[in-house]
Amino acid sequence: MALSPSAWWTMVSAPVLAAAFGAGCSDAPATASTVPSVIATMVTVPAPDSTLSAATGALAAGRPWEATRLLTPLLRDPARRTPAVVMRAAEAAFAWEGHTEAIALLEGERWLDSAFAGAGHALLARAALSVSPRSARMDSVALRHARRALASGAAISAGGGLTNAERGARQTLLARAFDRLRAADSARAHYREAATLVPEVHDWLVLRAARLTEDDRTRGRELSSVRTPAATERRDWTEADARELGGDEPGAAAIYHRLGARAAAFRLQLVSATDSAAREPVRRALLDYIASSPSSIETRAAIELFDLRFRARTADEEVTLARAASTIGWVPRALTSFQAVSGAKGLTDRDRMTYGDLLFRAGRSRDAAAQFAALAPTAPMAGNAGYQRARALLRAGDATAARALLASTRRQYAADTMAASSALYLLGDLASDAARDDDARRYFLELARVYPTSSYAAQGRFRAAITAYAAGNARQAARELDSLHLVYPAHAEALASMYWAGRAWSASGSDTLARTRWRAVIDRNPASYYAMLAAKALRVPVWAPAAGDTTLPRFADIDAAMTRAVLLDRLGMHEEARLEDDWLSRAVAQGAPVDRMVATAHGFAARGLASRAIGLARRALDQGAAPTRTVYRLLYPLAGEEVLRAESRRRDVDPALAAALIRQESNFTARATSAAGARGLMQVMPPVGAAIARSLGFPRWDPVLLYQPDVNVQIGMRHLSTALARYPHPAFALAAYNAGDSRVRRWTAGRGASNPELFVERIPYVETRDYVRIILRNREMYRDLYGWTDAGTQR
Repeated sequence: MALSPSAWWTMVSAPVLAAAFGAGCSDAPATASTVPSVIATMVTVPAPDSTLSAATGALAAGRPWEATRLLTPLLRDPARRTPAVVMRAAEAAFAWEGHTEAIALLEGERWLDSAFAGAGHALLARAALSVSPRSARMDSVALRHARRALASGAAISAGGGLTNAERGARQTLLARAFDRLRAADSARAHYREAATLVPEVHDWLVLRAARLTEDDRTRGRELSSVRTPAATERRDWTEADARELGGDEPGAAAIYHRLGARAAAFRLQLVSATDSAAREPVRRALLDYIASSPSSIETRAAIELFDLRFRARTADEEVTLARAASTIGWVPRALTSFQAVSGAKGLTDRDRMTYGDLLFRAGRSRDAAAQFAALAPTAPMAGNAGYQRARALLRAGDATAARALLASTRRQYAADTMAASSALYLLGDLASDAARDDDARRYFLELARVYPTSSYAAQGRFRAAITAYAAGNARQAARELDSLHLVYPAHAEALASMYWAGRAWSASGSDTLARTRWRAVIDRNPASYYAMLAAKALRVPVWAPAAGDTTLPRFADIDAAMTRAVLLDRLGMHEEARLEDDWLSRAVAQGAPVDRMVATAHGFAARGLASRAIGLARRALDQGAAPTRTVYRLLYPLAGEEVLRAESRRRDVDPALAAALIRQESNFTARATSAAGARGLMQVMPPVGAAIARSLGFPRWDPVLLYQPDVNVQIGMRHLSTALARYPHPAFALAAYNAGDSRVRRWTAGRGASNPELFVERIPYVETRDYVRIILRNREMYRDLYGWTDAGTQR
């Protein structure tokens, strides 16, 4: 029998974690799936109260907000507000990132020294170190409680209560607090002590100590003792940090330069420059670097440095900064510089186009249209400017002007294939959206006939044929669809055209031709959306991965790195944990055996890092890994499975559909944030989350809760279940979830919309159309991989 990722991780990590954090201090196994990664321990508390017991279970199951909800009435009742209740409530608040709430609950409690082995002090220190933005007051709070946590631990330890590793965790808290307050000697001493107590992360703690070591020889010995791979890569970085802290800016700058951290090197060069004459060559070099930097991270850091040190900028400098910021997708910063020089003569037509695109992406559609209109009609990019201006007017709500501009763009720039074909395709979309099918078909056919080499040509032919099918002209649609997949066999729409050719031939009475087309779809791509539809049409099983070998590969170095990352997260050393994870990803990036990729993906999945697991599983399949259920469960994960199951039952939603939606929305990344501000697993916008939270009777609301899986899934599932109840088929509900109810109401008024499959194909927005198709296909994959029936129950 195959081990689940969480069971595998329990087997790998439990012995180390028990040693590190005390087997007697936790109510649950120390696995990534059951203990929030930001909590080092859950203290053992007496639980005679059934509500407290339920809250403890919710917290252990990764539902900290549910624990908060359960405990809120107890906290308000003086007779039931016991130290155990307060401690558990503070743990829950900390787990959902309510750091100030955790502090408010614990600060001033008289039992902190005498109860729970000083864990209350430790939690207070952790919470104070986690409050954002940082402040000297919170750092002082952290120091005070870290000291008391360590003192309490020492008293307990004398009687044999705390493990060395738990004392090491408290030493680390104290070291971090001293480090924040720039007490280098004290911080260094405690990091060194912690390194001896938590040997699994010895190297990372030594690096922190070395960074604060002034003596070159002593620091050299410390750095040479670092041996684990990811930590070894940071030795030079630590040396540079130490030199900078010691006042050796030129030495630190030289190391940063060698490491490729040019922004850091420039920063130190500017620190060393004593006057404007000395700063000027650094300014020019920094600007040149910004203009040519290939790294988005370095470019952003360099722009931030330029903004900090040079407030007065020339127009040419603003243009350079705007171009660089737009290249790395830093929209607000690029807009700032473009706005500063919008009337200057130094902007090229390409700059105007970029500026307009940024304004469009920022939601400033009228301003975007004005920038596109600034290009002369004879400019080389004028055709594209006309098309983009029409899109901006359409977004601004002026559909009449947008259609007129698209028509004139198509006529005036007929020789510009990109501009004219784009205009025709959008005209067809708009006509289809308005249920003017004859006009839509005419535009799509004109596009395919006049611009057969356009990237829109195949899509235009497909949309024209589907429009004919919806109008009842099945035989004509069949001929057009057959022609499409013969002319464009490699196009993304080829598979769709083969499937719909089968539907059209079937509607025309030619079942043999229909079955031939459907079998061809399955043969070409058995895992696709259209193969799923073809299999159902043929009444044959939908493709699913084979059982295969269920034995998980094991590698000691991968297991050790995973364990280090978990321990580092629990110590609050999140940057070091990320570096361990980055090393694990790089170690299998190129040329590694696929079994190492699979092992690393399993480790990531077990820790809830689903996006990393998905990427590695896809790469392993591409490089020859057997397409087994074991590998496909990594490609289609179920992070937070218990939460998903519970909310699916509560809302009567197919859990496979919900899982497929989450995978498409966020790749099961709890902290995913879209450009528009949607958050968490189901990508809920904060205003929507706040409104649903109120309707669900949440005792309090904080947008950070949307990053908690239990909250996000609860709110997102309510949103999804409302859409599912409103429509007769999930396809309509998914379209509404992505594009909004008003648009779906308009689309369902069109021809053929009563047929869910045809409705999907006729969605005018390609993003929404692909979104629905992907989720419906992935729903079938989740049903097979996790044993769910159509009704959502487990087989």
